[in-house]
Amino acid sequence: MPNWLNCSGRNVVGNGTIVTNCNCTATGVTLSLKPLLDDYGIKKVFLTSMQALSGAGYPGVSSLDAIDMLYLL
Repeated sequence: MPNWLNCSGRNVVGNGTIVTNCNCTATGVTLSLKPLLDDYGIKKVFLTSMQALSGAGYPGVSSLDAIDMLYLL
């Protein structure tokens, strides 16, 4: 197993390994924060990502119907 893949024993499931990829929001934020981390140091980052439901692709479009079933009480 490559060293970069063997990040944490918690990712090992049975005989396999779970490998995840971050989403586009996390990638962009990471690239933006790295120079700030190098120059100033960063202890915490609070981030809210409000992504559109349609960003889920074709399967997400059918879930737009679920929005009509939401009622505010």
